[in-house]
Amino acid sequence: MRRFGYRRDLRLTLHMWLATALLVVVYAPLVLWLMGIASVIASPLRWLVVIAVAIGLPLVVTELGERAVLATVSARIVGERAEPWLHEALARLCAAADLPRPRIAVSESPVPNTLAAGRSRRRGVIVVTRGLIERLEPQELEAVLAHELCHIAHRDALVMTVLGLPSLAARRLLRWWVRTPLVVFVPFLCLAWVGYALATLALMSLSRYREFVADRGAAVLTGAPEQLMSALQKIAIGLPLIPQRDLRDVVGVNAFFVLPATPESDSLHLDPLRIFPTHPPLASRLSALGELARNFGRLAPTDEHLDGGPAEAPNPFAPASFFAAVAAWAMVGLLVLDLVQNRTVSVPPVLVLLPPLVWAIGVFLGMQALGRAQTTGASVALATAAVVLLLAPFGLAVLAAAGAAGALLLFA
Repeated sequence: MRRFGYRRDLRLTLHMWLATALLVVVYAPLVLWLMGIASVIASPLRWLVVIAVAIGLPLVVTELGERAVLATVSARIVGERAEPWLHEALARLCAAADLPRPRIAVSESPVPNTLAAGRSRRRGVIVVTRGLIERLEPQELEAVLAHELCHIAHRDALVMTVLGLPSLAARRLLRWWVRTPLVVFVPFLCLAWVGYALATLALMSLSRYREFVADRGAAVLTGAPEQLMSALQKIAIGLPLIPQRDLRDVVGVNAFFVLPATPESDSLHLDPLRIFPTHPPLASRLSALGELARNFGRLAPTDEHLDGGPAEAPNPFAPASFFAAVAAWAMVGLLVLDLVQNRTVSVPPVLVLLPPLVWAIGVFLGMQALGRAQTTGASVALATAAVVLLLAPFGLAVLAAAGAAGALLLFA
């Protein structure tokens, strides 16, 4: 008997559309390149190439995205003989939710975690690590499977799979690049890093809210929010016990994990997949689940017994980055006004270089602010506003250039 239905969450849908819009900016260079190829082909075949790309590109991207996620955690698809209990538990959940059963993949990583990816509800895949299987009780593991099933049901796993491909590809490319003599091409490296940051920002714009939706869905599906609460706490307690090398190996898919596996470090970060807050604070998730448990009449830990991570601490990078963002664009506005009024820039050349320098400092400080908020949630809104204020005009410029170039190539 069906006892659970996945209702569309309007806010989650809006987050997915926002993330998709950011993704368009990330893929704009690729689209321009493909349009350039189409422009040199004979006219009768040009539109066939455009149509083929429009149909084939989404299929290729989702397939490659799924393969990239599985490869990052070294997971392999397993059948019912290899992991019978996982398949039985997932079959029960899918029967209760009236959903097709996704595939199951197991990673031998000791990092206790799980994620969902895939092309659709029917072609989804849930990845479970060996560390998670060994740490959780059966009821807790079933609650985590229900959480990942919600990601597939709401189709945010599909959007995350597409979003994750450019981020994972850029991460591997940059790691290879900095180890070769090509690192001398610093301007190109910076442009690649900005694209990587935009892709990660798109991931962040969706991944934070979708965890609340999946937590709520799993609690309703299993009828036992306390089991998911217990599982999340065990994962949070177990992550610091994992060797740092193992955590660094899987940090690339942090946005997919039920909890981020971020290696401990007090230094400044440059990797967007480590510094952007991909998940809401654990304390907030536990509090929401506890409220659900009380509504269900279930016994749940009281607030004073919830281990939600470190308490919120001051985040001085957030106001500094926002001030830098406002200052950078104010200086650009003054330079433009000076150019319009005097037909030339009358300020010293050194001051002309000041806005881009302040812009770069603002982006760096904003990302550090988001990194500091990774576990506590301190000043996330202010830091995000600063980064968006600095990077959004860049993204709009790329999108406008892509549209103009595409129009010229196709209709010239």
